[in-house]
Amino acid sequence: MGEGYGKAVAEAIGMPGSRVFKTLVADVDGEPVVAVIPVDRRLSTKRVASAAGGKHCSLASPETAERVTGYVTGGISPFGNAGECAWCSTPRPPTSRRSPSPGDDGESSSRCHPRR
Repeated sequence: MGEGYGKAVAEAIGMPGSRVFKTLVADVDGEPVVAVIPVDRRLSTKRVASAAGGKHCSLASPETAERVTGYVTGGISPFGNAGECAWCSTPRPPTSRRSPSPGDDGESSSRCHPRR
């Protein structure tokens, strides 16, 4: 999926990009981490690494994301994935007026939940 796919979906359903979320798979020090952020934001790898207690973070390749989650790129869910990925969430639920996230440039912090 290219840049802007999530924004196109938000437009198609008549929602602002801040209220429609995308699921990204990152690699933090060799471990997969699932991050959920608004489609109008870019992922902050520094924040994801910090939230996961790691030092280095990069986006996982589409092949890696599919392998660790069991989903096809473009349809990856943060829930019920095949692997036991840690995942990053926002301090407030997506229904709040402003939802800070790992891609937010505000004063918010992110939480990372360990694998179960």
